[in-house]
Amino acid sequence: MTTLRGDRVGILGAGAVGTALAVGLSEAGYNVTAITSRNTDRARMLAGLIGGAIHTRHAGLLVDVADIVFLTVPDDAIGAVAESVPWRAGMAAVHCSGGTPVSVLECAGEYGAVIGGFHPLYTFPPSAKRPVTLENVTFAIESRDPALHHQLRDMAHALHGHAIDINEKTRALYHISGVLASNYLVAIIAEAAGLWAQFGYNQSQALQALLPLVRGTVGNIERDGAAAALTGPIVRGDLGTVQAHLEQLRATLPSVVPLYAALAQATAKFAVDAQRLDGTRGAEILALVGRESSETTGQANR
Repeated sequence: MTTLRGDRVGILGAGAVGTALAVGLSEAGYNVTAITSRNTDRARMLAGLIGGAIHTRHAGLLVDVADIVFLTVPDDAIGAVAESVPWRAGMAAVHCSGGTPVSVLECAGEYGAVIGGFHPLYTFPPSAKRPVTLENVTFAIESRDPALHHQLRDMAHALHGHAIDINEKTRALYHISGVLASNYLVAIIAEAAGLWAQFGYNQSQALQALLPLVRGTVGNIERDGAAAALTGPIVRGDLGTVQAHLEQLRATLPSVVPLYAALAQATAKFAVDAQRLDGTRGAEILALVGRESSETTGQANR
């Protein structure tokens, strides 16, 4: 049986995620009582944004005035930070990491606290000038405690977001999905912009040209779904164009060939599975880019 009680919110970590969560929960009517951070200036500024919240460097004070504490510190620091907090029975310790198991907070459970995870599936650049809004964001929730699980779902909905359930077995796949959709998208766009230097344009000029294309693609996915949004040489079955791309990259930027080949393979498989590309033509494209991947791997191993 749970002993969770009270709804006073504490934030441990005053970075981009902690700031967005503190401001969002406060605006949603939650009683955000305390901000704790090693960076005193950030904690003071965030407490000022909330109004009525105190800022402190002492975890003991945070525990005294909060019933549910969100740990919004870097993933690798969660365990050590949690170990340093004098948790108490009847409160909750919740981390906001996408990939870290909730079991990292078991030290809090030894004090009688309940534990959980509350991860906003969004991007929080450190350069943001104002708190990120969490409206329409999906929150991945994990807790074996029914009362805490219910409370976290309520918070997601109060933030005008969506709630999904994950567990220790599905968490890694969930996090990989987010990394592919966000972090690796950034890397792909950076590679695409880098090609423009080969024909006389800098990254800023490249992004000016490419970002409308990216936005249009995302809009098409949102409106029509991924399968219908797919365009380009592979879904058209233009084997000659793909071959010409590979030849050009081999001659000018061979380091990009493995990335192009891997993405071409994934795109061809997706197009065939979605019945947007004939299976025979898809097999020809897969054979072409597969040979390229094999040759690249062989050269790397020599």
